[in-house]
Amino acid sequence: MSTPNPISPVTGAWLLLPGNLRGIIWISMGTVALALTDILIKTLGQTIHPFELSFFRYAIGITLLAPIFWRMGPAGLKTKRWGLHLTRLFLASIGQTGIFIAVVNLKLADATAFWFSKPLFTTVAAVFILAELVSLRRWLATVAGFAGVVVMMRPGAGVVDPYVLIAIGAALAFVLYSISVVSFPLLVDREVDFVTGMIVSFSAVLQNFRVMIVWAIVVGALTVLAMIPFFFGLFIVLP
Repeated sequence: MSTPNPISPVTGAWLLLPGNLRGIIWISMGTVALALTDILIKTLGQTIHPFELSFFRYAIGITLLAPIFWRMGPAGLKTKRWGLHLTRLFLASIGQTGIFIAVVNLKLADATAFWFSKPLFTTVAAVFILAELVSLRRWLATVAGFAGVVVMMRPGAGVVDPYVLIAIGAALAFVLYSISVVSFPLLVDREVDFVTGMIVSFSAVLQNFRVMIVWAIVVGALTVLAMIPFFFGLFIVLP
């Protein structure tokens, strides 16, 4: 019988952290990486077309992941849900190319601000696609967020900048892609249809309804508190 590989002290300390804290650390690292990426895209976009940047972004990504795919082999990559995977690929490509176009052609601060509309779309999509429950406070925060997006679009100032619409469209595409990370694994790993997947998700929420409502209220309250200084800051810096 083979002995399990010993876990290093660093790995052990990492695994002892609460799951939420580990998730926060990963998301924070990803946010920093995306911020650096936007700066590079803004600089490179002066001489390279966003379509080319998007192509090389995915080309380099598939190259870096190739060893993992090779190790998994055909059995690890086998799936009966090619349509779902192609849909995710399409949404990710549209979202990535759209945000690159927005970053290159808009002020970086504006493009980033419009990118923050993603959580707002996520709230709506989570209700209709994942059948999640959203508290009244979260809905109020979402409405306030959309109002801020409309103010930034400045519809009364004339024709809306098409690059603004591209930025919002890219955020929406990434929302649907992000939702697929939650909903698609159920469909990929099990032979169930989309409706069954939604019913199972809704039933899981009802099993722990009070806890879900409490956390929804906490998230909604924190979102409102976050929106107030965020849009106040935009009011100060935007002309």
